[in-house]
Amino acid sequence: MPVVTLNQYKGTFNGGSQETVVAESMIKAATLLTDESAGTEPSFLQKTLEGIKVDQPRMLLQFETAVSPVEAETVGCTAAPPSFTVLEGTEVIFSAATVEGWAFVKWQKNGVDIAEATNPVSKIAVTDDDVLTNEVIVYTAVFEIDT
Repeated sequence: MPVVTLNQYKGTFNGGSQETVVAESMIKAATLLTDESAGTEPSFLQKTLEGIKVDQPRMLLQFETAVSPVEAETVGCTAAPPSFTVLEGTEVIFSAATVEGWAFVKWQKNGVDIAEATNPVSKIAVTDDDVLTNEVIVYTAVFEIDT
């Protein structure tokens, strides 16, 4: 289990009320203390404790694969595995299959190119860039017409 280092912050609001949070940065603490629906945010934020070591459990992440552009999928290009749930950091072998007239170009994660994943069969560690969401991660096999 990875260990992360956090800090404790105390936010003071108009009227004198105070609230304490633990976060990795002052910006994150301010975000956690801000309630946009109520229109409240701390008027003063102070770091009160530094270097708190916390075990960070590995999360279960759900992913699915897609094919882009849609025309490639229509003619039979595929991406696998179709969907799965794994522990964060698990390496998964993704495979893209082409059909005549089409070529594999790259893999993308949620629309962003994965620099090291330029082969149709690539081992990719499944990670979530924002651990506060519970959204399905989409790995897309990108194809182009083979000229």
